[in-house]
Amino acid sequence: MDLYYSPLSAPCRSILMTAKALGLELNLKPTHLSAGDHLTPEYLKMNPQHTIPTLNDHGFILWESRPILVYLVEKYGKGSSLYPADVQPDPEKLKRLEEAFGFLNTFLESRKYAAGDSLTLADISLVVTVSTIELLKEFDINKYPKVVAWYKLCKETIPGYDINQAGVDECKTALQNLKTKAS
Repeated sequence: MDLYYSPLSAPCRSILMTAKALGLELNLKPTHLSAGDHLTPEYLKMNPQHTIPTLNDHGFILWESRPILVYLVEKYGKGSSLYPADVQPDPEKLKRLEEAFGFLNTFLESRKYAAGDSLTLADISLVVTVSTIELLKEFDINKYPKVVAWYKLCKETIPGYDINQAGVDECKTALQNLKTKAS
């Protein structure tokens, strides 16, 4: 199994650590971005997005660290605690989430966006988290009407929101697949 990687990349290091935890031997292929290793015709054929890490498991090719991590555990670490199939919500974490949304709801009472009446980096940073939290069936975002209105506004006004939505949709599918496997 070949891993095209750079030790400078934190996502690559997470794969190295996961492989070690699973007892897997990886054939490491150092990929020097500054030298253009990721732009060669051979690399682009394998990974048209020319990113690292890239895993080639006997012809099955994946890139992006999170799918690689899940793949390694699902294929080589069945029963491993690294990626539990039966994830239960933590009541204490849900309570803290409720508090955080309560603060945000109060904060948004006097402003259109998180930091005032104009879109800022704060909104972009917050909206990616809120959109992911919305997937939790244990959490009802509708209890926070100001957050809901702000969230709707962000979806309509943030350039490139579709990039976030694509990730949320992928996350939703992954959660559904986990739920199906657990039952």
